[in-house]
Amino acid sequence: MVELIKLDTIKKTEFRNITINDTLNIEFHSTFAKLDRIEERMKIENGDTTLIKYNYKFDSNENIILLEEIENGTKTVTENKYDQNGNIVESINGLNNFKMKTVTIYKAGQISKIEYYSIFDDSEQLLESVTEFDKYYNPINEKTYQENKLNRETKNEYEFDDNGNWIKKTVSLKEHFYNSKKFVPIYIESRKIEYWE
Repeated sequence: MVELIKLDTIKKTEFRNITINDTLNIEFHSTFAKLDRIEERMKIENGDTTLIKYNYKFDSNENIILLEEIENGTKTVTENKYDQNGNIVESINGLNNFKMKTVTIYKAGQISKIEYYSIFDDSEQLLESVTEFDKYYNPINEKTYQENKLNRETKNEYEFDDNGNWIKKTVSLKEHFYNSKKFVPIYIESRKIEYWE
């Protein structure tokens, strides 16, 4: 893959050309507006042109609280809520009849849990999954749900090197839909990290 990027800070434009295996060529022509946020992007791929326009609303801290992406007449809306530190704690993204909601929970300034929901017709909200993290932002527990009922759960246990990076991960699974009572190890992943001084 070869990527060429040309950025004009005076005109607030960007040209990006991506070539993959000499067969696929994608061009992006973008213009930027307030706070260097993208305002319009034209994508050209295999002779097809797509134009995407972006509209923003900001809070008093210049965080995006509403983003509209309009592509070929279809509008996708993202709404964000922030905590007092400027971290996104809730984000709802999607179309009128189907949206995805992400709730992010912080402890001591770090992400400790993320919950994912599906929302149908602005009324029914279904819990899809929950991921819990350790202090290094490694997933330690992942739960998936079906119709708001716990379906499957994976547990990740780590061994760390002296720099706090994991070098061994043991993944175990509990299948609640089979009424499993305990976690069963399913695989072990190891990695070697070399550090340069």
